[in-house]
Amino acid sequence: NPTHCWSHNKGDLCPECGEKGPAQVIADLNNLYLEGISMGFGKINRSIQGATDKPRLIVWDWGWRDDIAQVVLPALKNDSLSFMSVSEWDLPIQRGGVKSTVGEYSISSIGPGPRAGRHWNIAKENKITCVAKIQANNSWEIGAIPYIPALYNVGEHISKLRNSGVEGLMLGWSLGCYPSPNLELVNLLGQNKEMSVEQAISKVATNRYGDFGPLVMKAWKLFSDSFKEFPYHVGVIYNAPLQAGPSNLLWAKQTNYKSTMVGLPYDDLTSWRSIYPEDIFINQLEKVCKGFFNGLALLKTETKNKEITKELQQEINVAESLYLHYMSVINQCKFILLRGELLIEGRVDIKEKIREILILEKDTALRLAEIQSSDSRIGFEASNHYFYVSQDLYEKALNCSELMELYAS
Repeated sequence: NPTHCWSHNKGDLCPECGEKGPAQVIADLNNLYLEGISMGFGKINRSIQGATDKPRLIVWDWGWRDDIAQVVLPALKNDSLSFMSVSEWDLPIQRGGVKSTVGEYSISSIGPGPRAGRHWNIAKENKITCVAKIQANNSWEIGAIPYIPALYNVGEHISKLRNSGVEGLMLGWSLGCYPSPNLELVNLLGQNKEMSVEQAISKVATNRYGDFGPLVMKAWKLFSDSFKEFPYHVGVIYNAPLQAGPSNLLWAKQTNYKSTMVGLPYDDLTSWRSIYPEDIFINQLEKVCKGFFNGLALLKTETKNKEITKELQQEINVAESLYLHYMSVINQCKFILLRGELLIEGRVDIKEKIREILILEKDTALRLAEIQSSDSRIGFEASNHYFYVSQDLYEKALNCSELMELYAS
């Protein structure tokens, strides 16, 4: 962010940086970092016996305009550096017939994208090692669970990165640091270059779930395939109630409050859906939920009357929590749309449909409260702490009951 005058593209307001332009300013700044690191290493090396590993600077292209890399990278004057790019940015996608490009971390979209590829090629031409910044556990597609159990998507991404010339990964952000199956998979694929994605996933599943491993793999495949249908857009992941899930309250009248970034969504459906029409936004989330419902049904049916391990129960908790969050977003969207219809038309049948949605949403909130009460990982993210606690979900159940009475009249 504000590390130099061009950080927010206003460098032309500075008499010195304006003339140089953003690319030269960024190159100069990183060369100063490199010079300082080199000077500091000399002092450390003299004071610590046996210190030989030279510290490295990671130069990251977050926020760079597309024309900057070809100027910055050749101008860097030291071999003690690596160049990092967010792998999936600029990746073209199409969901429900709506075309867009990836502009944040994504597990529903499998990188690398063209921007990272172009920048890594420039780095390699200048003998600079390349690093990929990815989210392997979760993203703002849902940060309220410790990881998204879409291991086939994560594995495919890592497999492609192995063939791209990337020599390192930076994993995790404030979200995405839980010691999960996803991170175990990344580690396996990174250490065993000849291992296939299927082999690695099988090993992870067996390590964690023993005899239930093959069953979990089938569920992971269903989760992974359906998650590719997520209505991805940076506006969606920042504004929709993906993190709050069922804890987000409903109102009988429009609040006109704007949704806040991964925080309080209110009833701002326009911001939630971003570039997606209302019906497509709902339909895409329903596709994701169908895959998770089928995967969960498989896990629960095949383990019925069997003694399951704590680890398998926790895996079910994670998948079911994602399902409940997304089902709640669907319920909330439908409620808001029906609320608007009722104001215009006032028909009795619309009230009945609203009550049906409220019953579903109340059940969703209570089920998530039950899961969270037994699994403290659910609802937590490092920078926000708990998006909700059980009391918030019970409040939502009361909220739904109160509205059911209102719409019964």
